Amino acid sequence: MSNLKHARYWKYDGSHHAGRDCERYDPHELGLELLGAMAYISEREYQICGVSLDGVVIAHHKGDDFGHQVHVAATDKQWAAVRQFMAENPEYC
Repeated sequence: MSNLKHARYWKYDGSHHAGRDCERYDPHELGLELLGAMAYISEREYQICGVSLDGVVIAHHKGDDFGHQVHVAATDKQWAAVRQFMAENPEYC
């Protein structure tokens, strides 16, 4: 699949109350919330808002005791579908 927009974020896996996820590489300014939602939704659903999630790239890279890096890539249409789904279903994400 061509024309994927790539981004990476740090997924916090620790137990400290102040720990949180954070952006690592987001040249398209998609935002941490959308990156996390794409990773979560595309690992559980095949289609969202009438758009296939086939070809979405989600790669969890080795980290440490505190977290790991997640690489996310999708087309404009797929990003837009997840953004729409988040707006229509805020309780899901």
